Amino acid sequence: MGQRVAAMIQNGLGFMNDRLYMFSAFLENKPVDRLFGPDVTADHFNDDALGRCLDAISDYGVTKLFSQLAFEIGTEHKLFGRTAHFDTTSLTVFGSYEESRMS
Repeated sequence: MGQRVAAMIQNGLGFMNDRLYMFSAFLENKPVDRLFGPDVTADHFNDDALGRCLDAISDYGVTKLFSQLAFEIGTEHKLFGRTAHFDTTSLTVFGSYEESRMS
């Protein structure tokens, strides 16, 4: 499954927006054996195989998978400093506000 995910990421990095059934055609002119290992061919990445992979990712949890992969990559490549700020909220408030007093 990792090879399928890697292939879909490479497809996305190429800004391709092809449907899953066209994915193996995307890989036809790529060095698939060098990218994913010997004995791997473009037809291994058909829409059924990619669909099963995407279903498994969905069942596992997309955010959970992304977080685990990002943390592992960040750790492996020493991308984290001594401190980290992981706030992912999108609400920001600026300005002065009256303090409310609770009785």
